[in-house]
Amino acid sequence: EQHNSCDSCTDESGCVWCESDSECVEGGFFGPSTLFPSCSDWKYKQCTINGRWYTWYPIFVLLVILLIACCCGLITFFFCNPCVYMYKQWKNKGAYIRWEDMQKAMELEERGPTEEQVRRDS
Repeated sequence: EQHNSCDSCTDESGCVWCESDSECVEGGFFGPSTLFPSCSDWKYKQCTINGRWYTWYPIFVLLVILLIACCCGLITFFFCNPCVYMYKQWKNKGAYIRWEDMQKAMELEERGPTEEQVRRDS
């Protein structure tokens, strides 16, 4: 059956309305089912919103948000002090290290040896 309007096309299961061509083509939730669709302004199951706006773009936005969240999580895991503290605890085979002592040790590691320590070691 040939559909001449968006309403009649989108009522049909497995069809999308191609607004620019004013024709009903085979397709579904993700747009026309052809490999290289000619229309980018398709509508599925409704005639108000372009199909891209409620299918592909929200998926893309969700993926970007997940990527940012994963990056933030990894940065936090590898660079926050509690994580470093847990690693130091694990490295010392569970021996208790006071947080303040670990902070001092980390500051000394960052500063490097003092002149007195260098003289003593040489």
